[in-house]
Order: sequence, then C-alpha cells, then structure tokens
Amino acid sequence: GALSVCRRIRESWADRNLSVRQFTGGVTNFLLGCYPEGSGPDDMLLVRLYGKDTDLVIDREREISSIGLLHSYDCAQPVHATFNNGMVYGFAPGRPLTREDIVLPSFGPKIAAHMAKCHCIRPSQDDEPVEPRLLENLRMWLSRLPEKFSKEDTQKSFESLFPSRQQLSFDVSQMIGMLRGFPSPIVFCHNDTTAGNIIYREDQGSITFVDHEYSGFNFRGFDIGNHFCEFCGLDNMDFSYFPDRSTQLIWLKSYAESTHRLTGDGKRVTDEEVEQLYVEANVFALASNLQWTLWALLQAEHSLIDFDYIKYGKTRYEEFLRRKDGVLAMMESSS
Repeated sequence: GALSVCRRIRESWADRNLSVRQFTGGVTNFLLGCYPEGSGPDDMLLVRLYGKDTDLVIDREREISSIGLLHSYDCAQPVHATFNNGMVYGFAPGRPLTREDIVLPSFGPKIAAHMAKCHCIRPSQDDEPVEPRLLENLRMWLSRLPEKFSKEDTQKSFESLFPSRQQLSFDVSQMIGMLRGFPSPIVFCHNDTTAGNIIYREDQGSITFVDHEYSGFNFRGFDIGNHFCEFCGLDNMDFSYFPDRSTQLIWLKSYAESTHRLTGDGKRVTDEEVEQLYVEANVFALASNLQWTLWALLQAEHSLIDFDYIKYGKTRYEEFLRRKDGVLAMMESSS
C-alpha cells in the first residue's frame, strides 16, 4: 500500500514506524500524508489517490509533465513515483489559506507575485502549447456530459435547476466565439487557485501553489479571473464576495509590478496596462464560471466524494448568466 511505496522512495524509513494523515476538503481526489513517527511534517510524502473517473476531466500525463516543469523553476515539489491510480510527491510546508485569508490586503500582493512568477515560465521543447486549456476544457467537458444521469435524483436535480444540454452547448459555442481574437497572452497557468491550493509559509513569508492537476498553458486572464472567483469560496460559494473594481485594481497593479520585475524589462506600470488586466480578468471570470459548471456536472455523474456538485454547478451557472451581458458590454467598450 501507500506505506510500502513511501518506504521504497525513502530508504531511511525502511525500519521506522510511519504515521498516516488523511487530508480532507478535496473535491477531486483522496490525499494521504506519510511521515516517520516523531518527525515533523516537513519530512512528509504525499500520496494522492485519483478520484473515480477523474481522467474524464484531468490529463494525468500532462499533469506530471506540468509538475516537472514547475519543479525546474522551483515552483512545485517533485513527483517521486506514479502508479495506476495515483502518485507520490513532495509536501509543501506551510498552511493552506482560507477564503477569509485570500481577500486580505496582506496576502493579495504575495499571491499576485507568485502567479506572475508562474506566468513567466517558458515551455520545454516537449511542452509547446497547442490550444489554451480553457478552450480545450470547454469542448471536451461538454462532449463528455451524460445524455442522462445514471442516478435518478441527480437527473431530476439537473432537469429542475439547469437548462437543456443544447443550451449549455450554445453557451460554450458563444463563449468560445467571444474569446476568438480577444487579447490575452498565453502563459503557464495554475488554473485552479482555490484558497486551499495556496500554501503560506509564515517563517519565510512566502506563497506557493499546490495541486497542479489543471495546470498548463492558458489565457493569462483566466488564471487571474478564476482566482477572483475563488474569493467567493467553494463549499458554500457566495458571489457577493467577488472583488469590486477598486480591490481588483490594487491586486492587478501588484501583479503587473511583479511581472515587470521578474522579466527585467524596466517598464513602469501604466493605468492602461492595469485597465487591460481588469478587462481580461472579468472576461475570463465569466468563462471560469461556465467551465466549472461543466466540471461540476461531470463530477455529479462520476465522483464518489461527498460534495454537492449539482449545487456548486448551479451557483456557477447562475453567476455566468448574471454577468454575461455586462461582460459583453465591457468587451465592446474596450475594443
């Protein structure tokens, strides 16, 4: 089992008693931490067991490749082993942030700076971006939605809370059309910066991102807009917490300053640059809501994790509908 795999990776653990800690709160996989009794968590190895049918939404080979690329830039812990239904990788010491943390002015610049660092990662020769992950996910996840949910109560909930599959297909086509030619650079993105995927190391005052299942090359604006959606939480998502314009502009200026510092281009941040980032973030926050709606519906059919995917998907879809006209107007006025 997990302990024997960890002992093979860390030969010094062979004759030691190991403790196992189960992490909770994930909505895709099961996560265990293994470490020798009496040692601190910094020496922990993480064993992730993939959730049922998660290969429908996650390309595991690409995930491992992404972690390798991130590790080469000191942005992720290494993968030590893989097996049919999981992997073993290093533990990032620190504490996961909460929804209450990520809205604080003290954390915003740190998160923005680390996101900018990830966005400066250049692809390896084997990992040239082909299509932004958002477009790929929208098409693929829509195509994999069941014609009818296997559980009767899930099907009834879908019929009462969502429009037809044909309407979702129209929404996806319209969204892809809106993004065609929209100016947002393709960069290396985490694509899932929930509060719990952001680790704060207090002794260093540093931030890192974990859980890179959805990482890959994508529109810059998606990573930012998606993060703003995470201000609203996960279990009981409340879009009244979505950051207002002034809060976004402060965050975006910090991101732009970090980007210029990391690239060494010597440029100063301009109001026009921050305004462009603002438009990007809000366009892709809309796209984020549609993408995670499709994800939730797929998970409602396949996942064994105790999470109300239908409720989550409905919340995201309602926000997509509520924001759509305003975002279209913003795009027209900025073009």
